[in-house]
Amino acid sequence: MTEEEEEEEEEEEEEEEEEEEEEEEEEEEEEEEEEEEKEEEKEECTVQDLPNLMTHTHSSRHTKQHKTQILHDFL
Repeated sequence: MTEEEEEEEEEEEEEEEEEEEEEEEEEEEEEEEEEEEKEEEKEECTVQDLPNLMTHTHSSRHTKQHKTQILHDFL
C-alpha cells in the first residue's frame, strides 16, 4: 500500500466514525424527546385522572392493610 492509499483509507475510517457518532447523537436526541413526551402524557393523565388515582391509592392502601392483617393472622 502506498502512502496515498493509506491516507485515503484513514480519511474514510474517520468519516465513517464521524457518521456513526452523528447517528448515535441523533438516536439519543430522539430517545430524550420520546421520554419528554411520555412525561408530559403522564402529567396530563395525572391531572385528568386525579379522582381515579385517589381511589386507586386508597384501594391499594386498603389492600396493603389487608395483606398485613393476613400476615399477622398467619403468624
